[in-house]
Amino acid sequence: MEVVAGHQFHFCFPILNNMKDKKIENKLVPYQKKASLLLESAGGLTIKTVDEIESASDVLLEISTVQEKIKAERERLTKPAKEIISWAKSVFDPIENQYKEAERLVKSKMLDFDKRQEEKNKKKLAKIAEKVASGDLDIDKAGEKINGLTPVKSYSGEIGGIQLRNTRKPIITDLSKLPRKYLKPDSALIRKDLFNGVKIPGAELIIEKSVAKNKI
Repeated sequence: MEVVAGHQFHFCFPILNNMKDKKIENKLVPYQKKASLLLESAGGLTIKTVDEIESASDVLLEISTVQEKIKAERERLTKPAKEIISWAKSVFDPIENQYKEAERLVKSKMLDFDKRQEEKNKKKLAKIAEKVASGDLDIDKAGEKINGLTPVKSYSGEIGGIQLRNTRKPIITDLSKLPRKYLKPDSALIRKDLFNGVKIPGAELIIEKSVAKNKI
């Protein structure tokens, strides 16, 4: 139970006690043994004749059948967890997004204030330089005034404080000038355009054989 600004929030989450159930682990033992046997069988296959490739197709179907059973068991176990995650996102995301936006607004206004302060200091520095150049201000006095314009890097309230930091952030200023190694091809777009008959220099469609399994 948590109290926030006069409101009470109580979240109850279903616990998946069966996720680590020994019965489930025991149920998977036959599949583990079968997978080991099939892997051993696949490794020992030799295909040099029509009879051997036909026998291998039976092995392939057996592998596929076991895979489907494992997939169904995995889905049975993970579906409740996926539903909980989906529900949690729908409940928490809108709230978290409001907090994130509130934080963004506060930080943005802080940076705007800091920028205005920097601009004021630049103008003051320019005036100091003018006075020194005209002889209206001696070097020592100018130094004292300049020291008084040292940028403030931290602020503290009653319960919280902030530090203003300079961090390096890479940005792309001209995509056309980037070396090739920094350009990642859009494989999905290339595939789509090639299948639609678009000629793309440096890319082409090739014919590649694969094995499609089916049950007789």
